[in-house]
Amino acid sequence: MIKVEECPECGNNQIILVKEEFVLKEYSAKTGKLLKSHGFIGTNCWNYKCRCGWNSELFTE
Repeated sequence: MIKVEECPECGNNQIILVKEEFVLKEYSAKTGKLLKSHGFIGTNCWNYKCRCGWNSELFTE
């Protein structure tokens, strides 16, 4: 994972990491009831953002 420690536009070091993660869950097709949750499976993509409005490019694995 690429690590950004400060905003390249304003120098702020309180960068926010935004991750799109996926979990595996099994549901009953008939009732919609959750049958089993496998929890965290992986990260699909991520990016960094700053309060000044800067957003990094979208990174994928």
